Amino acid sequence: MHFDPNNHVIKLCTQGMDIEGRPEEASKLFMQAWHEATKDFERFIASHYVARHQKVLRIN
Repeated sequence: MHFDPNNHVIKLCTQGMDIEGRPEEASKLFMQAWHEATKDFERFIASHYVARHQKVLRIN
């Protein structure tokens, strides 16, 4: 699998990973990547990071 470092969605996800210590800002970049993805591969990558930053719903 080839990751093109010049791909806009990959760049957004990379920027988000760089600031994961600031989860709200990182989540915005991951959501932007999701909304701007046009190919299945881009959606797959973006969705991974969006999911990592979702709040967990606990039902007891």
